[in-house]
Amino acid sequence: MTKNDLNFNARIFLKQHPFGILSTISQTVDQYPYGSVCPFMLDFQARPIIFVSDIAHHTKNFKHNDKVCLTVMDESKKNRHEGARVSYLGNMTPLNQDELGYMEERYLRLFPEARTYYQA
Repeated sequence: MTKNDLNFNARIFLKQHPFGILSTISQTVDQYPYGSVCPFMLDFQARPIIFVSDIAHHTKNFKHNDKVCLTVMDESKKNRHEGARVSYLGNMTPLNQDELGYMEERYLRLFPEARTYYQA
């Protein structure tokens, strides 16, 4: 299998499994990793787009250290070691204003339950 095949398969897998464990470096617990389940979608370059609120631990964490890991697993397998999984390492960056409106719209179509985050 070539690197292009792996990249293609990883993209397909990530599109089929829209939830992962986002891990950031905790600012409140001695720089330990902090992970939680979160929904995500891919942008047109196959980068994960994750919406987090301003008061979320992850937001506070990545403002101090932008290194993150998103781990996505095939939840259909009883033995998770038998299922496919992808760990996406990178740096969290906020969307720019030009991208934000469109990405929010797309995100809310995929995850309509997230509308409650916008209610004050």
